[in-house]
Amino acid sequence: MALHSLSELPTSAAAAVDDGNSGGQTADANRPVLSAYKSFCRSTPTVTRWLVQLLAASYLLSLLVGAPSLSAALANVPARTLNGMQLHRVFTSVLICPSLLGLIFAGAWVSDVGGRMEQRMGSATYLGTLIALTAAGNVLYLALNVLPGPGPGPGAGAAPLPTEAETVDAGADAGAAGVWP
Repeated sequence: MALHSLSELPTSAAAAVDDGNSGGQTADANRPVLSAYKSFCRSTPTVTRWLVQLLAASYLLSLLVGAPSLSAALANVPARTLNGMQLHRVFTSVLICPSLLGLIFAGAWVSDVGGRMEQRMGSATYLGTLIALTAAGNVLYLALNVLPGPGPGPGAGAAPLPTEAETVDAGADAGAAGVWP
C-alpha cells in the first residue's frame, strides 16, 4: 500500500513525519522543550549559544561531581595557577556555575547582552573579545593577589602564596561550610 499524503497516516505517525518544509514544527508541537530549544538556537548567535550551553553543562556537571570538586578543578586559585603552573585556570574559571540561580542570571545576561554584542561585532570578534577579557580579568586578579600592597611599615608586602597543601586544606574547610575562597 503506497501512501500519497500525510492525511492517510494515523495522527501520531503524521506528527512524527517531517516533510522538510515545516522545519519539524509538527513533530515539535508535542515536545515543547525541544520546540523552545530549537527556537533558542534559531534566535541566538553561535558563540552566545555555545556559552549558554557551556554554563548549563557546568551546572549539570557540578550536580554530578559536586560544586566543590568542580570549583577546585576550574577556579583561578593563585597558588594553583602560579605555583602549580595550571594556566588553564585563567580561562576555565569563568565556566564555574555551581548554583541554579547563578545559571539563570548568567544565562539570561549572556543571552541578552552577549547576543546583542555578537550580532553587532560578529562571532569571531566577539569570541576574541571574550577570550581577551577573560584572560585580562584573571591576570589582573592574579596580579592583585601576588603584588605587594601597602603595609604598616618599610618592607611590608604581600604574604607569600600558600602551598598546595595549605590551599587544599583551606578549600576543604571552606567547602564543608559551603563558602569558597
